[in-house]
Amino acid sequence: MKFSPASDQELHKLHLAGLDVLERTGVSVQNAEARGMLLDSGARAGGGDVVYIPSWMVQKAVSLAPEKVVLHDRDGARAVPLEASRVFFGTGSDTPNTIDPLTRKRRRTVKDDSRKFALLCDALPNMDFVMSMAVAEDVPAADSYVHEFEAMVNATSKPIVFTANDKRDMQTIYEMATVVAGDEDTLAKRPFLLHYAEPITPLVHSPLSPSMGQLHGSQLQAMVSDRCSSISTFTPTSAAGTRPK
Repeated sequence: MKFSPASDQELHKLHLAGLDVLERTGVSVQNAEARGMLLDSGARAGGGDVVYIPSWMVQKAVSLAPEKVVLHDRDGARAVPLEASRVFFGTGSDTPNTIDPLTRKRRRTVKDDSRKFALLCDALPNMDFVMSMAVAEDVPAADSYVHEFEAMVNATSKPIVFTANDKRDMQTIYEMATVVAGDEDTLAKRPFLLHYAEPITPLVHSPLSPSMGQLHGSQLQAMVSDRCSSISTFTPTSAAGTRPK
């Protein structure tokens, strides 16, 4: 049984509306290198850091994307085939607080919580992948994502979905994953990690996020770039088709 909140026709209308927004409203691309790459590929420059992306560029990019990307476990076995109509379950990420399992008191999270959560998920058969459920607040803030990945990769053999603060984090985590896999060629053939990126607003790419994505072109195969807007929570809300400021 397949569940879909919208029909194929409705999904196509949403797709066309999205193309219209990208082409007419544009996207704020605050990373100069990424902005230049888009302009060199056929996008139009707007005022400041705004880039207008024509529909043919989107369609070309979609046509080049693989229909399937398979995540492996740490030992190299196929584990999560990312393809149409397949659903997999795992944890969320980066919670700043937790309920201590021993004291039952609410407290701030630390690096060892990432390890313990990963160890728990490793033993749960209904968990297909692991994502850090804790912000490592007992390590330097600039290195927290690297520490969280280190804690997870030493506690689970399941595929890991990780987050990063900047391109330096991405490079460090990639190098760590290469050591775990054995070498770059093995990691490329049997990747066990996926990068999750989330912008502050749906149509704004920060100076950091595009540069992280550029690392994927030659080194990492899988990336999820989540675009969403939640009223009065983590994004401002604007009229439909209007770029948030």
